Amino acid sequence: MQEKAKVIAYIREQYKDRFRVFDNTGADKKVIAGQFPDMIFMQKEPPPNNNILFTFKIETTNRLVDSVSEWQALGGAPSTLYIVVKREQLDEAKKLVSATGVKAHFASYGMDDKGEIAQIRYE
Repeated sequence: MQEKAKVIAYIREQYKDRFRVFDNTGADKKVIAGQFPDMIFMQKEPPPNNNILFTFKIETTNRLVDSVSEWQALGGAPSTLYIVVKREQLDEAKKLVSATGVKAHFASYGMDDKGEIAQIRYE
C-alpha cells in the first residue's frame, strides 16, 4: 500500500465515527475551490446535509513547494484545510504557508520501522 493510502486509512479510522469521511483520491473525485483535496470530512447525518467541515491535503513527496498553489486554493475555501506532512517536513510546510499567506492547519505523521503509520499529530 502506498504511503498516502496508509495515511488516509489511518485518518479515516480515527474519525469515521464523528464525521462522514471521503477518500477523494479515487476515480469519482469531488472538486473544492478548483482542486482535489485528498480527504473531505462532512458533518455526520442526520439531518442530511453537504456541509464540508474539513479538507485534507496529504503530502508524501519531498517537494512541498510544488503544492503551494493547491494549498492556496483550498485554504481560501470556507472549510478548514489541514496540510498533512511527514514529521520531518513540518517546519518546511509551516514556513511555506507563512511566506505565502495560506490559511491552513497542520498535521504531521511518523512511520514505524515496518513502514506503517505510527502516529498523526494535529496542531
